[in-house]
Amino acid sequence: MGENHKAPDPINQPYVVEDVKGFPVVRIPFSKITSVQAPALKALFTNMVREGKKFIAVDLSKVEYIDSSALSALLLGRRLTRDNDGVLVLFGLGGWAKKVIEVSELDKVFEIMDDEEQAVDYLILSQIRGELQDGDSNSSDSQDS
Repeated sequence: MGENHKAPDPINQPYVVEDVKGFPVVRIPFSKITSVQAPALKALFTNMVREGKKFIAVDLSKVEYIDSSALSALLLGRRLTRDNDGVLVLFGLGGWAKKVIEVSELDKVFEIMDDEEQAVDYLILSQIRGELQDGDSNSSDSQDS
């Protein structure tokens, strides 16, 4: 008998997280993110940040349509990562999803890259920048003593 290959479950576990150069890349395998898929995405971001993953890339290359609940989930991911000195990067935006983000002017809020390589490079630089800033604040603290 052949293996049972299930289609991704759009409600319970719709997203795949892959490690790319030490950073999590959330792959969204659906053409749309709506109120059906958004709660699982919010839960995923919450769990990832809770586990210490604060530099996250989101692959939207297969997504053509997003609604307000999807924007809410992405904004939550951004807030959670930023509150923990990290960053959320979107890449692969196209179709209606890109238009919705541009019309709502969220392209000025989100870090948006063209492709995975640019997104992961941005995460690497952001992490290094954060480490350098932490080092500067620690060295000035020790000089004050």
